[in-house]
Amino acid sequence: MVDSNLRVLRERIEQVQMKERLERCCRKEHGWNYAPGYNYKLKRDTQLSDFFGMVSLATGTVGLTLLSGTLGLYLVSLVVHLSK
Repeated sequence: MVDSNLRVLRERIEQVQMKERLERCCRKEHGWNYAPGYNYKLKRDTQLSDFFGMVSLATGTVGLTLLSGTLGLYLVSLVVHLSK
């Protein structure tokens, strides 16, 4: 008996929460009805941060490749010069 009452109570709570959510989101007639907690600036900042992280990763990879190539050529030329 108690379990069935709790189940009915949970279902009723879910219905009330859904109704409140719909009432909050559907107040305006036209346009996008975002929930008031949505922060588009946070999403934009996160996307910019990801973009700059990717650019720095690519730049670092190219820089490391050029540095290792330069070091390799220097060592090869040093060995060739010392072997003469």
